[in-house]
Amino acid sequence: MDGSADARALWRGTRLKGTLCSAVLALPLAGYGGERLEPADGKTILIVGQERAEIARYWGEVGPAGGYMLYGELPGLGGIRRPERGSGCSDSGWMDFGDWARNYPDTVAQVGLYMVGATEAVAAGEMDSVVAEMGQILRESRKPVFLRIGYECDGPWYPGDDFVDWLAVSWFPWARSEDEAIAAAARDEIAAFARRHRKPLMIAEAAPKSYFEADAPDAWKGWHARVLEWISRNDVKAYSYINQDWSAMPQWQAGCGGGDWGNTRVQKPGSVILDAWRREMNGPRWLRQGPGLYPAIGFVPEER
Repeated sequence: MDGSADARALWRGTRLKGTLCSAVLALPLAGYGGERLEPADGKTILIVGQERAEIARYWGEVGPAGGYMLYGELPGLGGIRRPERGSGCSDSGWMDFGDWARNYPDTVAQVGLYMVGATEAVAAGEMDSVVAEMGQILRESRKPVFLRIGYECDGPWYPGDDFVDWLAVSWFPWARSEDEAIAAAARDEIAAFARRHRKPLMIAEAAPKSYFEADAPDAWKGWHARVLEWISRNDVKAYSYINQDWSAMPQWQAGCGGGDWGNTRVQKPGSVILDAWRREMNGPRWLRQGPGLYPAIGFVPEER
């Protein structure tokens, strides 16, 4: 798709500045925010997703994160304008921006915006009113939002430094070592690109799938420790972990083309990593829910 055209149309509709595709749009919205909502070096926002009930379960059973990860879509704004849950092989649980806005104070949101089939209309300006409505809904939260516009696009593109706030990668394990090597090289390439362009880096989606579930003896060393080492080495500023039982949701089951997503809750029964996870996330690097989060990213909420 023509990323530059999409960027121009989206900025025309919302008058917001940010990043697209394998990158993230940082929206201070109703309040004063630093240019990119970027923490200081050595600090990382912990974001947890990606479904309403699973996020609440993490908060209740593990502890607070610093952010809430969900998905929405154009043109209907499902998950943003209203709660939405698909059916059949599109059922991945409830997406609910309003749940975050109402029930998770002192946190950020990370929203993936699905745009398949909508990019040409956006580029032509035909969805400006919908994009403007989305911007208004996000503003009315009076909280900071990271918006991934057209996530998981086909092929890399970069609309230019004037349009980019953050860059982002995903991290999932693969069954074949060849695929693991390709993915690792791609992550390192994006990290180097971010350094050259002086952009903060986010892991926008991550889960160990069924290969390193929390009750596996090698779960921490085989996957989590590797991710955390990469975060430290590349000074990743936000980490979005998908803490859920994928196998309970039709979209990710074998009959719908999934099958290897598994249960990636860090607190699943028999977990051998929960204590290590809590120790890590209670450490000095991690920004979580609380009065110190917004000052750490330069965000001052607007008075109502």
